[in-house]
Amino acid sequence: MLTVTVKEGQKLYIGDDIIVHLHHDSIGSRQVKLSVDAPEDVTILREKLKARLDSGNSNNTQRN
Repeated sequence: MLTVTVKEGQKLYIGDDIIVHLHHDSIGSRQVKLSVDAPEDVTILREKLKARLDSGNSNNTQRN
């Protein structure tokens, strides 16, 4: 895992096709916004949704 520290407004490049933009949500907030520019064929999921989908896939696999 790579951990990087970036300042607001900076970009993180992943390969040639993916750009992650960091935006601070608001003053005093502990949240940041990530904007991702990626090709349409790249799937981007929040952790909760991925876990839900993975759980559903394992349930389907167990039934077969």
